[in-house]
Amino acid sequence: MTKGEIDPKNSVITSPNNLVEFTIKLRALTPTNFSSVRLFDRLPSQLTYVSGSTRLNDQSVPDGIITTTGISIPTLNPTQPATIKFLANVVSENGFSVGTTNLVNVARVEYPSGAKEAQIPITIRRGQVLGTSTIVEIAGVETGFNTLLLSVIAALIAGNIYLLFIQTGSRLKKQIGSSGRGRKDHNFIVV
Repeated sequence: MTKGEIDPKNSVITSPNNLVEFTIKLRALTPTNFSSVRLFDRLPSQLTYVSGSTRLNDQSVPDGIITTTGISIPTLNPTQPATIKFLANVVSENGFSVGTTNLVNVARVEYPSGAKEAQIPITIRRGQVLGTSTIVEIAGVETGFNTLLLSVIAALIAGNIYLLFIQTGSRLKKQIGSSGRGRKDHNFIVV
């Protein structure tokens, strides 16, 4: 699978609204040819198949890879693999939460004596628009609306403590100044 890269990858990291090219390579693991091979692909619901994009060994083939009928691979031999490519669009941002969404694409090949499946992880990353009140995690610390409210409450408490301290300190200064004139009181410190 690739996302605009030339070399196929074992996983895909992409974003909403991107176009992803899937590449599936099949080959016979026995010394004999296989016939009556069918290939299916189960795209996650957040990806949509691009109609007319399926190619088998660089030749267009009818759509069907994501249907229950799949596509037919006429002959699969051990010396020449079959390369199937198709495109899919990642849905818009509305299809994802802010952060990372992990999906799995499954390719299934059926042949006369059995079937095999291969999975590839797909990571969709959706960023956050600054100034919104959604919750995100930054360096392991959750931020957002709930923590903003907590921060405001903490700031109000700290402000009230400071004002109380200022008022108490000025009363203490008045008491020191009016009682004892020149007397030093070592029981407290006024900052």
